[in-house]
Amino acid sequence: MLQSFYSNSRSFLLRAAVAIFALMSSLYLPYLFLGLLNRPFGKIKSTFICYAGNAKYAQHYSFKFMRGWLRWRPTPIGVFRQGEHWGIVFATPMTEEDFLNPKNKEPFLRLLDRLENINSLMGVRLTSYAGVIPSYLHANGYKNDVSHHFSKPLPVINKSIEIVISIEFAEYPDKDIPIILLGGNGKIGTPLKYHWRDSRTDIYVVDPQGGNVSLPNEIYGKPAILVDVSRRGAIRIYIDEMWDGLVILNETFPEPSKSTISLLDSKGVKIYHLSGVKGVVIPSLPHGYIDSVPCCAIHDSNEDTLPVLKLLGSQG
Repeated sequence: MLQSFYSNSRSFLLRAAVAIFALMSSLYLPYLFLGLLNRPFGKIKSTFICYAGNAKYAQHYSFKFMRGWLRWRPTPIGVFRQGEHWGIVFATPMTEEDFLNPKNKEPFLRLLDRLENINSLMGVRLTSYAGVIPSYLHANGYKNDVSHHFSKPLPVINKSIEIVISIEFAEYPDKDIPIILLGGNGKIGTPLKYHWRDSRTDIYVVDPQGGNVSLPNEIYGKPAILVDVSRRGAIRIYIDEMWDGLVILNETFPEPSKSTISLLDSKGVKIYHLSGVKGVVIPSLPHGYIDSVPCCAIHDSNEDTLPVLKLLGSQG
């Protein structure tokens, strides 16, 4: 009971703090002051804008009565350090459905323009975007080049695949473990496909856009890893085709729902969630991204960049 009270109090204080920051940041003055401090030293390298992947993310940061007002306003919710630099985390309770709706194109682009103005005041040149925002901007010809957002997470995903294979399939040291790329024809899936085809032959692309729409029958029942780089919720469509011994690596935002994880458990399918990389986030991001810097926000990716992997479900 005491723990529940502490948790509720902490959640209330966080939402209250976000409300205060939202009101303060409705003016540009705080960012102008930050710019005076940042320009001589350049310690703040980027801003990172994220959105509510589902209802629990929106509830974590905002009071219900404020969500309509906050939806199209980038609000600072924390800072992070990754590599040699710091960044500022901005958030909005808008959902994927909100900004993909053509009716909301103008307010969404105004939100991004405001973030660019904030960057300019702070002397920050790099903006990073969560989830499917880069794909949306690329498809809609946004004024800023977002192509680098599709390459940033690739080394981390590749390293994560190697780690999961080494953990789950250690008894097969001389055998290539088949890799299924769910969303393998997308902006992230395509370079992953070509990377792994250089070193192994058992690569299977499952993607409604120009690929197979079913999991490969020829490896059914065999050890394999499925890498999910598709869209939110896509993994659920294929659960009936999965088998005991298949291992999933999820890179998609947000992490799979509890009901999806429960269904995977019942099939004997293990699922790892790629939360991001080692770094510092103050305060920590919630739920599937606790104690990690999301891949889409990273500044530097090299051999020293360590993925943060979380085993979900009954075995996690």
